[in-house]
Amino acid sequence: MNLSLNTILEKAAAGGIIRSDQIAPLAGHLQAHGIGIAKDMPAKGGGYFKELLQPKDDGPPMPSEESEAPRFIRGFHDILITVGIVVALVGLGSLATIYALIPAVILLAEILVKRQRLALPAFALTVAFVIAVVWIVMMNFGGYEENGTVTQLMTIYAACAAALVPFYWRYRIPVSLAALILSAIGLGFFVTMQLTGNGSLQATATTRFAAIIGFVFSVAAFAVAMWFDVRDRLRVTRRSDVAFWLHLGAAPTLLNSALALVLWKSEPGSFWLQNLDAGQAVLAVALIILFMTIGIVIDRRAFVTAGILSLGYAISTLVKGVNLETSNLFAISALAVGIIVLTIGTGWLPIRAKIINALPAAIRNLVPPVVA
Repeated sequence: MNLSLNTILEKAAAGGIIRSDQIAPLAGHLQAHGIGIAKDMPAKGGGYFKELLQPKDDGPPMPSEESEAPRFIRGFHDILITVGIVVALVGLGSLATIYALIPAVILLAEILVKRQRLALPAFALTVAFVIAVVWIVMMNFGGYEENGTVTQLMTIYAACAAALVPFYWRYRIPVSLAALILSAIGLGFFVTMQLTGNGSLQATATTRFAAIIGFVFSVAAFAVAMWFDVRDRLRVTRRSDVAFWLHLGAAPTLLNSALALVLWKSEPGSFWLQNLDAGQAVLAVALIILFMTIGIVIDRRAFVTAGILSLGYAISTLVKGVNLETSNLFAISALAVGIIVLTIGTGWLPIRAKIINALPAAIRNLVPPVVA
C-alpha cells in the first residue's frame, strides 16, 4: 500500500516515535531532500485565510513540475457538470434576464461547491458570477467606451470587488480570492488616475503618467502573488492556486507597463509598441527575456506566455531590414518565437536548475526547490 510521507509521519507520532509537532518540519526537510511527497503537509504561516492551508484536493500528489496550475478535473463527472452549468446559464440568460444569473449561480454553488467541492464547476461559477456582475453594472452605469470616463471602470471594479467579498467568504474558491484582489488593485489604479486629474480613458491609455501608475499597481499585484507563493513554496495547498491566478493576471500588465515605460514615444497618442526602430526592438527583446527569466526563477510559466506576442512583434521589427515579403516576415517571426518558447518549455527543469543554483541561498529558499 502506498502511503504519503505525511501519513507515515502521523503513524510515527501515533506510535510515540516522534512528537506531533515534529510532523510538518520533518516532512518539509525530507521532501526538500527528495524523499517522498508530503501532499498533506501544511504550508508555513497562518493568520488570515487559514482555509488556504488545506491540501489542493484529494487526488494523488503531483510532481513539482506539474504543480504550478490548479488541478480542475478529477474525472469526466467534473467536465459533464461544467458543460451543464455553461449551457444552463446561457439558456437562462437568454430566456429570462441577466439578473436571474446571480441567484442561479449561488444556488448551483451551494450544491456543487459548498457541498461537493467540485473544482472545475467552482471555477466556471466564479467566472459566471463575475460576468453577471460586470454585465449588470454596465447596463445600469454605462459600459466601456473609447471616449468614456475612468469613473465607469471604477464602478465596474468596485462592484466586482464588493460582490466577490461575500462570494469568497461563503465558498472559499481560490480563483474568486484572486479575482477579488485583482479587482481591488484595478480599482486602486483607476481611483489614482481620477484623483490626479486623468479622468478620461483616452488620457489613461496615452499618458506616461498612466504608464508609471500602471507599473506601480502591476508590481503590487505581483508582490501579492509572491506573498502567497513564498508561504507555500512546495505548492501543496490552495495558496499556490491563488498565486497562480494572481500571476496570470499580473504578468501581462506588468510586462506591458514596463515595455510602455521603456519604449515610450513622445508623440501624443502614439502606442508604445508602434514603429519601433532596431535599437528599441533589441531593448524590448531584452526586457521580455528578463521577464521570462523571472518566470523561470519563480516557476511560473505565465511570465513566459505573457510576452509571446510582444516578442513576436519585436523580432519582426528586427528582421524588417531584410527585404522580405510580409508573409515571410510573419513566418520568420513566428518560427523564432516558437523555437524560443519550445526551448524554454521543454527544457524548463534543466534551465531552471542552472539559474537557481547560480542564485544566492536567500533567494533559493523563497522559490520552489529544483527538481533533480
